[in-house]
Amino acid sequence: MATLLAALRAPDAPPGIARPRVPLPTAPTIAAITGPPGIGKSTLAARVAHLVRPDFPDGQLYLRMSSGSSGPREPYSLLAELLRGLQTDGSDLPGTLEGRAALFRSLVADRAMLIVLDNAASADQVSHLLPGTPHSAVLVTSRGPLTALPGVTTVPLGLPAEDEARALLEGIAGETRVRSEPEAAREILRACGYLPLAIRIAGARLATRPGWPLRTFAARLADNAARLDELAIGGQDVRAGFAMSYDTLPDVARRAFRLLGLAGLDSAADWSLAALMGVKQRAAEAAAEILALAGLLGAEEVDLCGQPRYRMHDLLQDFAHERAEAEESPAAMPAVHARLLDRVELDARAAVPDPAAPTALNSPGPRRPPGGRPFVAWI
Repeated sequence: MATLLAALRAPDAPPGIARPRVPLPTAPTIAAITGPPGIGKSTLAARVAHLVRPDFPDGQLYLRMSSGSSGPREPYSLLAELLRGLQTDGSDLPGTLEGRAALFRSLVADRAMLIVLDNAASADQVSHLLPGTPHSAVLVTSRGPLTALPGVTTVPLGLPAEDEARALLEGIAGETRVRSEPEAAREILRACGYLPLAIRIAGARLATRPGWPLRTFAARLADNAARLDELAIGGQDVRAGFAMSYDTLPDVARRAFRLLGLAGLDSAADWSLAALMGVKQRAAEAAAEILALAGLLGAEEVDLCGQPRYRMHDLLQDFAHERAEAEESPAAMPAVHARLLDRVELDARAAVPDPAAPTALNSPGPRRPPGGRPFVAWI
């Protein structure tokens, strides 16, 4: 949070002191919070916006950048909402995207405002909504990186530590109750994958049933096939949050996502994804990049062979496996695993030409399994 506050506040402005930001740069400050679905981006953005309110005396504007399963909203309609928020008569709005963007920039040119753009899909979607002067600032949340935005300060949001996750559960389900069953509480947190949205839903379900032992709920969450069913209450639903990203993907990325869930690998390299999909490696890399931009795949790891590796959150794996069972042909599923095993055998034979000497790995690069690591990790 400190990075976001430092980026958005006026230089040397004491917290809580109402005064405009000093316009040192020539463009608005842009800060972005990124991370996968359910990680808490919107909650953090709301907290930050509240804390910097005194720094923007002309007010704040909030925009939801997507409309559920319908996907990202068009900048044309988003600008209309912004202009109405600035008390512009809707009947007088320009009829072109460029006209609306120009009117918006002229209206905020001399104002110190914070524009909050929640769940942006891309840098291009955001670029049309940026003020033209440095008096205002923009705070964006997005499931993928927005590095194409000029001068953006990006804060990737990761999973909370175990003590932070437990505190979140205690704050909803009750501290005494959670601490009275510490092992069951740990099992619940692990089943939630420490994902804040899942923990909040788990806490809400426990709070609505105060006589329910934590161990009972932990046992229900231990069933992978039913876990996402358990993580829903009222308008909060982990599965629905994942589906918002999945439903807007192109077909090739949706298929890559399903097959990764079907394979059940802890992590995957480009070549293993290519084998699963039955495509060339470059096509698999493109699909993985789309999934990473949608927040459905982590792409931060590099293995001992120097290959990038992709990792999927446990709950996302459950969702991906669900989609695979619902959308993939049962007859095609054995072929998916067969392609991967064929590729593993091919690379193993290339790396170890003499089967009688399995330690004589003489092929460099991705074909050499890292020493001491489980073979499945190499896959």
